[in-house]
Amino acid sequence: LFFRGATREEGADAETAAACFHPNRTASCRGVYSLGIRQAVRVVMAARARFGTILGSTVDQIAPSRRFYAGGGASVRGYGYQAIGPRYGEDDDPVGGKSLAEFSLEGRIRFGNFGVVPFVDAGNISTSFLPRFRDLRIGAGMGVRYYSNFGPIRVDVGTPLNPQSGDPKIAVYVSLGQAF
Repeated sequence: LFFRGATREEGADAETAAACFHPNRTASCRGVYSLGIRQAVRVVMAARARFGTILGSTVDQIAPSRRFYAGGGASVRGYGYQAIGPRYGEDDDPVGGKSLAEFSLEGRIRFGNFGVVPFVDAGNISTSFLPRFRDLRIGAGMGVRYYSNFGPIRVDVGTPLNPQSGDPKIAVYVSLGQAF
C-alpha cells in the first residue's frame, strides 16, 4: 500500500501559499498470485487498484500538472494517454480531475521466453472529492511478451468497451516491463 502526501506549488509566496497548497492522497495496492508451474507453462494472475483524491480545492485552483489523469498503457489500456475523464473546449481536451479510481486484472501466461497476457482495466477521473464509480471506463485486450535478459518487452492491444466520443476503437502500446 502506497500513500502520497501533500504538495505545494513551487514559487508560491506566503500570501498565496494557502491557495496553492493541495493536500492529495493516493493509495494503491498490487497483488500477484502464481497458479503454479506445469510443464513449461507458468500462469500468474496480477491485480492492481489505485485510488486518489485532492482535498480542499476546486479543479480550477489546481495546476493541470497536479491533477489526476487516467488512460493509456500504464493506466486504462484501450484509451488514449490521459484521455479518460472530463473534457472541455472545442478540441474536447481532457482537463484532469480531483479524484481517481483505477483497477486492473491480467493473466500472465508464460511459456519459455514468450507469453500472452489477457487483461481488463477500468478507471475514472472526477471533478468531485470522490470518484464516481458509475462513470468507470473499461478497456480490455490482449498482450504479448518477450522475456529478454533485461526485462519483458510488451506489446498490448486494447479496445475501450464503453468509449466516450472521440476515443479510438483500438489502441496499441509498446513498452518495457509489465504494465504494473
